[in-house]
Amino acid sequence: MKVGASSSMAFAITATASKITVSAEVLPTVESDHQMLAHIKRAHRLEVEAEKVQEDLRAEGVLKKKEFVLAELKAALALEEERKKEAEIKVIELEARMAKSISEVMIRAVEEFKTSFKMMKLNVEFGQQAFIKGFELYEG
Repeated sequence: MKVGASSSMAFAITATASKITVSAEVLPTVESDHQMLAHIKRAHRLEVEAEKVQEDLRAEGVLKKKEFVLAELKAALALEEERKKEAEIKVIELEARMAKSISEVMIRAVEEFKTSFKMMKLNVEFGQQAFIKGFELYEG
């Protein structure tokens, strides 16, 4: 419809976060082209603002999703660090047990060697050599 000086059209503009609606209503007053232009500019401005709001809402949603993922990653990292500490403690405990076992085996080996025939033979030979040396010193 062509709007002129005799037109009886007015525009009602409503805006929500997701949609802008511009509706024409018949009014008993006459609007000029200047008023129509002002309504169109206002409608455009509201549309731009609504698009900005939508963009902000999308960005906010993305940010919340990233924050959620970050929280999950932090929890996973904390769990992994706890497991690592537990593993390190187990390694230390095993190393201590291994060192103790090695010491016990060495002690047993020495004791077995002491009681073995070979050790007895070495003790006899050492005793004989010591006796002979002492005798030589005495006569000497």
